[in-house]
Amino acid sequence: MNLSQASFSEQMFWFQLKPVQECILAGNEVKQLGWFYLTDSYYGIRLGDVNLFESFDDETQQTDKAPTKFLDYYYIRWLEDFFDVFREIVSEVPPDLFALIETEEARIAFLNRLDDWLDQYDEQKQEESEWASQIYLDAIKLAWYGVVDTGFLRFKSFCRFFRFRDEIFLFYDFCDKDEHQRPVWSAEKGVYKMKVDAFLYQTREMLCRFFDAMEIQILNAFELACQYPEKYQITGLKSASTPNEIIQLLKEEQENRKAYFFSQFESALQSPMSQQEWQTIRNALKAVGIL
Repeated sequence: MNLSQASFSEQMFWFQLKPVQECILAGNEVKQLGWFYLTDSYYGIRLGDVNLFESFDDETQQTDKAPTKFLDYYYIRWLEDFFDVFREIVSEVPPDLFALIETEEARIAFLNRLDDWLDQYDEQKQEESEWASQIYLDAIKLAWYGVVDTGFLRFKSFCRFFRFRDEIFLFYDFCDKDEHQRPVWSAEKGVYKMKVDAFLYQTREMLCRFFDAMEIQILNAFELACQYPEKYQITGLKSASTPNEIIQLLKEEQENRKAYFFSQFESALQSPMSQQEWQTIRNALKAVGIL
C-alpha cells in the first residue's frame, strides 16, 4: 500500500523524549540507565483541535521540568499497549458486526446484553457454566476490539480504534475529574475518523521517529555513564564493564525492540483477522441471541 504523507500532514502520535539526566530511572545512589527508562517522555495524540493525554489545567505541568501539558510517562508503554491491539485495529470489521460497535452507546448496550445473558446461567452447574463462559469470552472480544490498555494511568483515558471499510475510527473518552472536581484532561468525549492509508503512514512514521530519537538517547546515556560512572550504570552490567560492553548492550536492545515493532506492523497488514476468527465471534453472538 502506498502510504501517502499528503493525506495527513500533522504528527498524530506526538512524543518528546526527556534529556537523559531528567529521565526517571531505577536505582538509588547509582541510577540504572536501562533502555526502558530512557524512553521517559511527554506524549499524546493530536487530532486536529483535540489533544488526547493533554492536561486541562495550564498550571499543572507548566514548569521548567515539564515544558508541555502532555502526559509524562515512558513512551515504550504506549507502544507496547498500542501494538498489542494493532492487528485488530487494521483488520476491517465486517458490515454485519459493525452496528454493534458503531457508537459507544451501541457498544455499551451490547456489553449489557452480554452480561445479562451470562447472569442467567447457574455457576453450580459446571458444564453449563463453562459453555456459557466460553461463549461470553468469544462474544465480548468484539466489545473490547481495538481498545488500548491505559489502566496504568490514574484517570480515565479510553481509546478504542477500529477499521470499517477505508476508515479508521478512534473513539475517545477522557471525561474525568480530580479530587477537587476539576477536569483532568483537555479532551472530553468524541470520535475521530481518518483514512486507513493516513493512519498507517502516521503509525510507521511514529516508529521511525521514535527509534531515530532513541539512537541519540543511547549515545547520550553512554556518554553520561562514561563521564559519571559513580552515578550512572547501564542496567545488566557492572560498573567495571568496558565502554564497548556498555554501548553494545543498549544497542542490542534497541535493535531487538525496533525489529519487533516493525515486524508487528508488517505482520498485522499481511495477516489481519481471518474469516474463521470473525465466524467464531458470530457463532457466539448467535448463541447469545444478538445476531
